[in-house]
Amino acid sequence: MKAPEEGAPGAPPYQLRWLDRLEPEHAKRYLELYLRVLERDSTVGFAGPFDEATGQNIVRHLDAELRARRAHLLVAEAGERFLFQATCIQSGAPNNRHMATVYRAMVDPSERGQGLMWRTLPAFISKFRELGVDVVTLDVREGSPAEQVWRHMGFKPYGVLPDYARVHGKSYAGVYMYMTTPELVEIVRKRNLL
Repeated sequence: MKAPEEGAPGAPPYQLRWLDRLEPEHAKRYLELYLRVLERDSTVGFAGPFDEATGQNIVRHLDAELRARRAHLLVAEAGERFLFQATCIQSGAPNNRHMATVYRAMVDPSERGQGLMWRTLPAFISKFRELGVDVVTLDVREGSPAEQVWRHMGFKPYGVLPDYARVHGKSYAGVYMYMTTPELVEIVRKRNLL
């Protein structure tokens, strides 16, 4: 079962779409969500909110990767806000083109626990099929809520890096996880999302 169309009864109050560039309004929304997440979490690359120059470097680099088709950005957009964003990068090596990594997956703190992550999965499946991706990987800080969410969604650990992140002088381990696209399709079908 597919999600209802935007505006239809039962439709989510957002639109999922893949961006192939960051227009100024998208860059603004991307950074606003990133900063809302960093107000609560230190698990997305920074120990806390970053300054404007750092933010501009982040979006400039991401925009270049999107325009070169080396990265793909999925967003859940509600009006002038992003409620979710995640970047997918397919391996560039010929022997590994069947693999992609999802990183900087973020859900607005006000939307957590409401099933938004589950509702993004059909869009990911569509992109993985388009790219010929059969294996999806990601990494998260060990013991974080993100690890729990991805495990709950069916991702399996394949390794732990003891000194994965350092925040305020403390070292944290990271968990590397994977799932195959066929496994992801099966999970989504069982939840009637596809």
